[in-house]
Amino acid sequence: MTLGALVKYLQEQVPKRVRLDMGGEKSQKPYATVGGYKADELVISITVRVQPAPSTISALDPAAIELEFWNSTKNSSDIDDFKEYLAKYSNGTFAGLARNKIRTLEAAAKSEGAGPKTEPKPTATEPKPVATNGSPGGFGGLPLRGFDFDVVTVNSSGAEASRRKQQARHCSEDVAGISLELVPIPGGTFTMGSPSGEANRSDSECPQHQVTVAAVLHGQV
Repeated sequence: MTLGALVKYLQEQVPKRVRLDMGGEKSQKPYATVGGYKADELVISITVRVQPAPSTISALDPAAIELEFWNSTKNSSDIDDFKEYLAKYSNGTFAGLARNKIRTLEAAAKSEGAGPKTEPKPTATEPKPVATNGSPGGFGGLPLRGFDFDVVTVNSSGAEASRRKQQARHCSEDVAGISLELVPIPGGTFTMGSPSGEANRSDSECPQHQVTVAAVLHGQV
């Protein structure tokens, strides 16, 4: 190679290789000074050795691939995901766990398909009877007396549709010279809230639970 060819190589080819090595965003211009010779003199033999770039593709570890597959599947609630794992790794590290998970999910599916859960029927607590007709041992020690009253049912227009007689009990108590007529409201137990399977239920209706209310005295109107 002549000196002129060497200079041309340095000016044209070397910058291209520099850009390949450094990347397109960076640049470096080589600088060379050659003096005392004519361009067509000085024949030089140059051997260019290009170092191959290191391979970015490393050998993939089969165990690491299986672990990654299992980690993406182990928390699934879909039986098909675990069957897919066993199809690829029938004797894999986590094959036993996959089969256990399939059995658990199948058992849960069968129990859900057995029928809807029935809510327990509430058991009402019957109020204890109290003495009437002025006999001692009434509500809070006060004698209770019976009285009759009418229960009137009206229609959508407000007209009386039916009337029936009912009985209730009351007692009297003097407070600072004032006689109070009191009607006992018996206590009992009831179920508050709606069943979990009821349509259009709201969060304020749960959980369903038993509530016990003590007997009270209410002022008679």
